Amino acid sequence: MTLVSVVCPTFRQSQYLETSVLGVMSQTYKPIELIIVSVKNDRETNDKIRSRFPSIGTESISRLVTVVSDRASIIHQWNLGLKEAKGEYVTAIASDDYMLPGKIAGEMRLAQEKNAVLVYSPFFYADESLCLTGAPKVPDFSYETLVRRNYITDNSLVKRSMFEEFGLFDESLQILAVFDKWLHIAEKYPDRIFLHNIPTFIYRQHPEQAHKKRLQLQEKDRFELYKKVVSASLIRKGFKPPENIEFKITEA
Repeated sequence: MTLVSVVCPTFRQSQYLETSVLGVMSQTYKPIELIIVSVKNDRETNDKIRSRFPSIGTESISRLVTVVSDRASIIHQWNLGLKEAKGEYVTAIASDDYMLPGKIAGEMRLAQEKNAVLVYSPFFYADESLCLTGAPKVPDFSYETLVRRNYITDNSLVKRSMFEEFGLFDESLQILAVFDKWLHIAEKYPDRIFLHNIPTFIYRQHPEQAHKKRLQLQEKDRFELYKKVVSASLIRKGFKPPENIEFKITEA
């Protein structure tokens, strides 16, 4: 069976982390390795990792790796996790979100049937207690729709060789580093990106979630980064970027 790596970045979310880890342990697909990336000055989370997670048995996951980041940057934490990943495919789960049991099995089935390099899925919104509140519509893939709006979430299943071919996430792009990577992949492999049309994870919404904090960048700064990412992609595709680029960013 093909090994899948799951990267779980966490920072000051120890109250949610165990639930997120249980979601990974409950996957129907095996084998899986779990890479938890915490932050050095987050003592409460690191204490929980040391006390709770060494007891994870090999019947649940094949390998547990814990990495400590020197700073609270989710993009940097993802990169550290990717450097540790041994799986042929990698995916991610935020420490306040929950991976549904069939996520990896369903996405891997599609990836292997279609020789995919990237598989993305819909998801459920939920409140702080994981009570479902909705499910956004996610379109089928095309480069033309993706360049206008990033609807491919951070939790997608990606062939690890894509990060060898295109490099790790560009940390200077902050929240838009993931969008930038998806565009690089989409430019070269548009026929190997697929939508798995069953929701695969629960996106927990609460006041302290990392995504909301990342969105606190000044609107002007976010727009400039967005324009930079989209313009660069269009130029690589041989198009002239329009003078007015509409700003849209995924909410998850």
